[in-house]
Amino acid sequence: HRLGGGLRLQGVAIPTGDDFDVVEGLEDDVYQLAIEPFFSYEGEMMFVRTGIVLPVDERLGPPFTNTWGFKLATGVRID
Repeated sequence: HRLGGGLRLQGVAIPTGDDFDVVEGLEDDVYQLAIEPFFSYEGEMMFVRTGIVLPVDERLGPPFTNTWGFKLATGVRID
């Protein structure tokens, strides 16, 4: 069995959004940034990873005040 954890940095960029009208109101901010502190467990037959996604960007943040997300991934190994 293994236990782990960490901090994931993620971002989304929409550099061509103006061409398709998908970044209305984001003309000066086409990159959105978030961090995800996470915990993971890996056993012989299964794994679990869970974390909380916290937006850093002014548009969506600050975390827990305007927005946040919960992430859960599980799986089973079949040999």
